[in-house]
This record gives sequence, structure tokens and C-alpha cells, in this order.
Amino acid sequence: MKPDERLRTFEIAVIDEENRTVFTQCRRFVEHIEEHLAAGSWIYICGDDDRARKAGKSAYGTGKSFITHCMGNYLTQHRHRAIYTTEDKLFEEIKATYNRDSDETESQVLWRYENVPILLIDDLFKTKTTDWTEDKLFHLLDKRVCPGKVTIINSNYAPNRIELTLPKNGSAIASRIIGQSILIEMIGRDRRRDQAMKRRREEGA
Repeated sequence: MKPDERLRTFEIAVIDEENRTVFTQCRRFVEHIEEHLAAGSWIYICGDDDRARKAGKSAYGTGKSFITHCMGNYLTQHRHRAIYTTEDKLFEEIKATYNRDSDETESQVLWRYENVPILLIDDLFKTKTTDWTEDKLFHLLDKRVCPGKVTIINSNYAPNRIELTLPKNGSAIASRIIGQSILIEMIGRDRRRDQAMKRRREEGA
């Protein structure tokens, strides 16, 4: 995580009636992480733009990444083995192994992500898709469908719309997510926009 992201915790989160239930669910999940490891259960936090617009709400700036950072920092504080990554960073690490002077092979990078007990992926399904990215993502997630591994994901796609961005393996990936995950929807007001407007008002005062 970036330095400011490492400071994000449940204790400093701005919690209100709109997001209280989500924060409670996510904190309870990491507080009982041993049970979820034993079961191999995942958590999938989504803010789907199509569903949000129909409800007159936003899918962006609602705190999906913030709450993922809170979960990751909680797990680090309690000394659980976990890796946090974004989808972009994941693919960059794999592609870097194709350089002749790389210290790692593709298999070594994939092994690390496939076998870490807890994997947190921020902003999944955001990268422009190719057959290559779809195949890598499918095999990674498929390897994590088993007891002893927890995967924590946030995304802007509801499970039933993943196939729109992943035409080749989207249905298979969505099936695994639905089968393994506690599904949490996070739509509401755009808190980033609210904060930016507040700063501008304060600067203009």
C-alpha cells in the first residue's frame, strides 16, 4: 500500500448510517479471519455503476478501496500473512518476468499470489482485458478456491455483469466469486466529490 493507505483503519473511518452496515460486516470478517480461512470463504465488495445509476446513487467514491485498506491494515496489525495488490500491479509483476534480466519467473510470481493465505485485490476488472489477462486472472482465482485461502476483492462490477468486461472467462470467474463470497454492495454518495467540494469552499472562504 501507499504510505497514506497504511494509515487507514476502522478506528479513523467516517462511519454513518449509509455505510455502517458495510463497515460492521467487513470488520467482523477480519476479526473472525481464522474461521474464514478454515472455510475458504471470500468477501466481494462491489459498487456497480449500472445498479447505482438506476438507484440515483454513485458507484464511485463510496469507500470500497478505503474499507479494503482498513481490512488489510487490521490483518497486518494482527500478524496474518496477507498480500495487498491492485489488478494493474498484479499484471505488471507478471509481465516484468518476461524481461531477460528478471529475478523471478512467471510461475514464481503466480505461486506467491495463488498460495498466500489472504489475498486482497483492489479495483478488480478495471484493466483493459485481453485473452492473456483473462486467462491469468481465471487461473489465479481458480487456484484460490479451497480451504486455507481467503480472497478479499473490491470492484465496480456486480457479479452478474462481470462477463460484460471479461467475455471469455467472465461467467466462470463470476461463478467462483458467487460460490465463495460474502457479497456486499457499496453504492451511495460520492464521498471523494463531497470532500473536494468542501475543500474548495474552505479555500474560497
